[in-house]
Amino acid sequence: MVELTRLPTLYLSDSWYARVAAAQLPPETDIVKLKTRLYDQYSLEDPLVNWNGMKFVRISVQAYNTQRDADQFLEAMSNLL
Repeated sequence: MVELTRLPTLYLSDSWYARVAAAQLPPETDIVKLKTRLYDQYSLEDPLVNWNGMKFVRISVQAYNTQRDADQFLEAMSNLL
């Protein structure tokens, strides 16, 4: 997501890994519209939040997620942002 949004990572290292993470979205992102389009166009449901004047998407990767799921998420975000 850092390459897509060009916003700094929230973590100490780019190589840091967790099953749940938050990625900052551009300030101009309409998170209500983005959430609707993610679901309607890609059948993806991801929490989007506005916190302290910044916007974030929560990314959750679990055992049932595949590389295809991650690729679909990145493609959707790339097309919609």
